[in-house]
Amino acid sequence: MENTEIALYALLSKFVRAKKLSPQMELLHDLGLAGDDAWELLEAINSRFGTNFSEMAFSAYFPDETEAFGVHFAKLIGFRSPKKPLTLGHLVGVIDRGAWFDPGNG
Repeated sequence: MENTEIALYALLSKFVRAKKLSPQMELLHDLGLAGDDAWELLEAINSRFGTNFSEMAFSAYFPDETEAFGVHFAKLIGFRSPKKPLTLGHLVGVIDRGAWFDPGNG
């Protein structure tokens, strides 16, 4: 059986440039994944692993494409987006389960 974390990191490398990934890293806050890119990652995860994200409130974790620039700019000047954090570790758990569940509700 394939290691989910390794497979996710390989898939993620098509969306972000990070030399080292860890389970504690957050998709938006650490890796800057937002808007259409975040949506495309979730679609790629669904395609690759069959993970169901229908119960996920996307806008709670990611800004949409029009908000993404403002979020990136705010980060540059030291502000953190109020969006909920979504870690790589939680995403691995979601993939392993096969469907979205909110962090803390595992």
